[in-house]
Amino acid sequence: MTDISATLIENTSKNYIFYIPSTMYAMVENSEFKGIIPKDEYDTIVFYEDKTKIRTSNLGKIILFKVLNKKDDLKNNLLSLLEAKTTLNKAVFDIILNDYQEHLKCHLHITSWMYNHINKFFHDIDETLANAFKFQAQNFAAHSLQIDQHFQLKNEDRHFDTIDVIKNLESTFSTSEVKNNIFKNKNSSKKETLTPLQKSKASIKDEDIDLFLLQTVFNVEL
Repeated sequence: MTDISATLIENTSKNYIFYIPSTMYAMVENSEFKGIIPKDEYDTIVFYEDKTKIRTSNLGKIILFKVLNKKDDLKNNLLSLLEAKTTLNKAVFDIILNDYQEHLKCHLHITSWMYNHINKFFHDIDETLANAFKFQAQNFAAHSLQIDQHFQLKNEDRHFDTIDVIKNLESTFSTSEVKNNIFKNKNSSKKETLTPLQKSKASIKDEDIDLFLLQTVFNVEL
């Protein structure tokens, strides 16, 4: 059970592009998360290839290609679940499947939100990078539909509050190596040049999403 769950999470997180907008800075500094992210680390697009390869510069077309192929990582999860269904006790498999569906729906929510809001946080973003967020969201949407159809799951609308998403995403980037590599990579290489839009304070809903991303990337313990 542990092995397949870890594999599912690893495949979900590979070739993953994200950003942490500066609109969350004041919220972070006035919360229990104060100081977790240096101020100059916001408004940077990060590409997490795997736990040993993290990029914040020279993203370009190579990243778009990898994000497009994210569907292969997600397809491997489907194949793993189909195999597990034939080898595991039904009760055990149902737990794994339900946990993965919840985890996946959270990723679907986050990736869609990042794409839909990318132009609110980055002015004149390169079209290639914008498309990377678009294709990532589409890959998760297609995979979520496949999971629902193959295992005859109900595709119910789900509202995710902060606690829901933290519980389901805290393991996605949970290793200390990820946190260290992100900071090390950013301090030793040129960042992708992006100009954030000037905007008013984010709404509560936007701040919640920012908090989800903070927890997911930096593994902050509650």
